[in-house]
Amino acid sequence: MRPKGLPKAARRFGRHAVTAGLSLFALSACALSLSPLPANAPAAQPVAQASPAVPATSSKVVRVEIPLAPGEQARLELDPASGQLGPVAGTSPGAAAAATPAEVVALPEAADLRILAATEILDALQVELALELEGAQGPVDWYSSAPGVLSVTQAGLARSQANGEAEITAVHTGRRATLRIKVQQQPTALEVSPGSLTVLPQERHQLNAGVRDRKGQPISGALLQWRSADPAIADVDTTGILHARAAGRTTLIVSFAALNTEVPVEVLATTTAGKGGNLVIQPEF
Repeated sequence: MRPKGLPKAARRFGRHAVTAGLSLFALSACALSLSPLPANAPAAQPVAQASPAVPATSSKVVRVEIPLAPGEQARLELDPASGQLGPVAGTSPGAAAAATPAEVVALPEAADLRILAATEILDALQVELALELEGAQGPVDWYSSAPGVLSVTQAGLARSQANGEAEITAVHTGRRATLRIKVQQQPTALEVSPGSLTVLPQERHQLNAGVRDRKGQPISGALLQWRSADPAIADVDTTGILHARAAGRTTLIVSFAALNTEVPVEVLATTTAGKGGNLVIQPEF
């Protein structure tokens, strides 16, 4: 119902005043919602973000060339002594966490590069083998996949260390060449100690034998064959222990591959009394 007695202009002014009041109320509500929180109010939880893998101070990317074939892997570590990043042996695995990010490049194998060697099979330990990279002009970096089997110097000199196989890699101007070399000791000498035996019946003696290559290096794990020419006088077991049985002479034969060594054995007779000046020998226990 319209109020009576008010002019038309006054009624129009009242409607505008109410509208303005509602607008001011809405603005005040927005201001309250944007006002800062009290000092004792709990702080809002920040959105979790992934920590950077590398500190900002170590964000420089370096290039590391490693002679990897497709599918091969290598662990990069930081050498604390030199500060260089690469497949460094003997460093702590924890040092890799602080390493500079690296760009690992798998070097292609070049058809025009070839490793030259006098042989690809070494028959003894501590044998040196000179290597040369055919078609290379300038410095060459040398690597061995198994330094415990075949080590190599940066001058290209390989040395056999143990039986097995190793792949030698030569890197030159961002390209690589590989050569697989096998180390397999060949027996050239079979040594037995003692070289002869004089024993009494029922005595036991341990014989020791070993096989060596042409460099005099022992061949570990060689399975020796032991036998006696006359087991009735003295026999021997598979570990080289001699068992004296009766008086007489015989020979022990030790074998490995094509090598044979003979050990003369004499078993002396024993008596409890001597006649006619015969020598009386008592066994010792």
